[in-house]
Amino acid sequence: WLKLFWLNFFSSNMSSNNNSSMSACSGAGIPMNFKWRELLADTAAVANFEAKHSLPRAKLLLSALLGTFLFNIGASIFAIPTMVYPHYMISHVIVNETLCEAAALVWALCAVVCLFTDWLMLKHFWQLGPPLRHHATLGFCCTFVACIGWIGAATWNIHDYVVVHALMGALYGGGYTCRAAIHTWLIDPLRVQYGLPSNPACISLRRVAVLTELAAAPVLLAGLPTLLGKVNDNWSLQEQHLALMSSAVEHIVFVHLRLLCMATFLPDLALLDRAHAEGV
Repeated sequence: WLKLFWLNFFSSNMSSNNNSSMSACSGAGIPMNFKWRELLADTAAVANFEAKHSLPRAKLLLSALLGTFLFNIGASIFAIPTMVYPHYMISHVIVNETLCEAAALVWALCAVVCLFTDWLMLKHFWQLGPPLRHHATLGFCCTFVACIGWIGAATWNIHDYVVVHALMGALYGGGYTCRAAIHTWLIDPLRVQYGLPSNPACISLRRVAVLTELAAAPVLLAGLPTLLGKVNDNWSLQEQHLALMSSAVEHIVFVHLRLLCMATFLPDLALLDRAHAEGV
């Protein structure tokens, strides 16, 4: 906006200098603030046009996912000295008060961005008619549920609100998995028919991510009774190993692989960026 403002400002000054003889005769009765109002109005109009037709949707989602990935890695490294074996889930990472507040902000922003970009895709899919319209609507509803659970899991930590945190985690996991499954088995087969991006690598990655989550769910659930409880010296060696395995699976599959799977929708957003840049 500032760049556009100064470009208009200098172009206005140059034109006024080239026509100084004419402005001396006809511009004497025009107040100076009128020129500034006109200049600001032109700048606002240009900026509004640029915002509508050049919104970096793909860059917005990529920045949110990359920022969340880096935060999760950094927070895990920072929290390792304060964590108690075998409580190594991402939920235990943010038990720290400072990290909890930061996670609530970072995860909430990422969830809002994911919901916003999914809504943009829904608008595009809606124009293509059924059955794609119905599948995309179901996928968006699942995204909405997943975002509620994601934000809730960061708001109510696993240490002070065990039950609520577990329920929020279930909403997040269930909503995300259903959304990914809808795209994998209902929307992806129709992409070529409707002229949507059909990158084989992205489609295969979504399918692998969904199947991996379904296969890894029993491993995560096996260690949850130990991970959701307080520190206990009477745990058996088997319980500790299950909890440690569940923590590892959670970090790899249910945290980082999910972010990677969300990034597979970047080609769809890039398509929307190109369409709006061309004024379609």
